[in-house]
Amino acid sequence: MAMKRSSRRMLMQIASVGVASVLITIALGLLIVYIGSRLAGGLDAYGQLLLSAWPTLLVWRLALYVLLTVLWVGRLRQQVVRWLRQDEDGGVEGCARLRRLEWAAVAFVALLEIYNLNAAWGQA
Repeated sequence: MAMKRSSRRMLMQIASVGVASVLITIALGLLIVYIGSRLAGGLDAYGQLLLSAWPTLLVWRLALYVLLTVLWVGRLRQQVVRWLRQDEDGGVEGCARLRRLEWAAVAFVALLEIYNLNAAWGQA
């Protein structure tokens, strides 16, 4: 099935936004580590500071996950599904891919948090 020209352009725009988002996230993360390690007096002190704050940071991350989930399920998902339904096959393939992507995102976040908990409990 050939992609329409407008769909291909839309896909390229989404991909460029995704790449830019990843690059900005990496840059902000490096900046946070740099500033935090300077304020804490070094990387070791910064690491100890993060270890002492892990319960608070866990609650913060869980609150962000809840907020993102509410935004996605509450409004954004319906807009994406509406956009997918305009496809030639009525959005059947797109909705199936979307469901797989959602489950992959849930699995990634769960594995990331399991790793974080394991690392924090192993250091305690």
